[in-house]
Amino acid sequence: MPSPTISSPATSRPPEPALGGLVLSDYQPAENDEALELERAATQGSAYRLAFRRAAFHLRAEGFATHRIRTARLDGRLVGIGAVALKRVDFRGRPARAAFFFDLRVRPDVRGLGLGARLVEDLVAWAAPRSELLYTYVMGDNARAARVGRRFGTDVGGYSYFVRPTSLARPVVAGLASVPKEDLHERAMRGTGPFDISSNPFDEGRTAGHAGSWLLASPDGTAGVSAWSTRGILEEVVVSLPLPARAARSLLRHLPGRLAGGVRIPEDGETLRSWYLFDFFAPSPVAARNLLRAVAGVARERDIDWLYLPHAAGDPLLSAARAEVPRLFSPVIPYRLFLRLGDGKEPGPVRRLSVDPRDL
Repeated sequence: MPSPTISSPATSRPPEPALGGLVLSDYQPAENDEALELERAATQGSAYRLAFRRAAFHLRAEGFATHRIRTARLDGRLVGIGAVALKRVDFRGRPARAAFFFDLRVRPDVRGLGLGARLVEDLVAWAAPRSELLYTYVMGDNARAARVGRRFGTDVGGYSYFVRPTSLARPVVAGLASVPKEDLHERAMRGTGPFDISSNPFDEGRTAGHAGSWLLASPDGTAGVSAWSTRGILEEVVVSLPLPARAARSLLRHLPGRLAGGVRIPEDGETLRSWYLFDFFAPSPVAARNLLRAVAGVARERDIDWLYLPHAAGDPLLSAARAEVPRLFSPVIPYRLFLRLGDGKEPGPVRRLSVDPRDL
């Protein structure tokens, strides 16, 4: 149930309006209400369908010092919007300037006319001379969004989210200590790097989403993690869930709380209160499991229902953490990374990826 960067669900082909009245321009805050209405219409995902809620459309872009939001109007009506941000990254061992593309939305009744492609071309034309690599993410089960992603670059890999409910009845581990976020980031990079792509989410000082950073000591060594909240910036609203989850939700409604074990499945229309975990490291699978238990306890105290932890396929730490969570209540949701290099060379596969929480 994580937040996407591109929303483009399947839809029936609309009537064929003329594109002669299409105008691309820079977003203005006065367009906020129209942009939010467009986004509400542009739900995303296939198995898990989500809509979004935010206080202002431009807040997510303002998490980056250098950004641009472009709008598409057809005969005066707002029909599309998209954003790009420039940021510093480490790319295969060297500093680089990257362009990250996100929040691409096209109104459902005018899809299939090339409006998304026009927006992509417009954003790329601005970003390419200012960056050495360009990238975006798309939800792994969305074939239409993947076609849009290929306009940004080559499918080079990706990551998955492990969704952990905070309501599970598990003992909360004591000894969790809050630490400075920058210190934990440096420790995580030393302990888990190098990565093919990584970035420091704190280097521009835009840290409104930071919810906390913690260390947990254990006999095996020290584990650590940070949490990021998108509350007010890009909150997810459930539109519909896959059939197995809906069936389980119906069953849980009729079980006593003791038998349900504290597990719940969100209702349609519910806003998901979640934290994204990053800079995660642990010396052993047991330490990883205990760290997630402890952070889940803190999150629960702050009315957070879900923890999202990005990870690579086959990660043994995440395998151990998932072992104590019923699979039906803790889905793993894949995302694909599309990457283009400024010099035109093929980027090759990205096997180790550190996900910037501002990208989520």
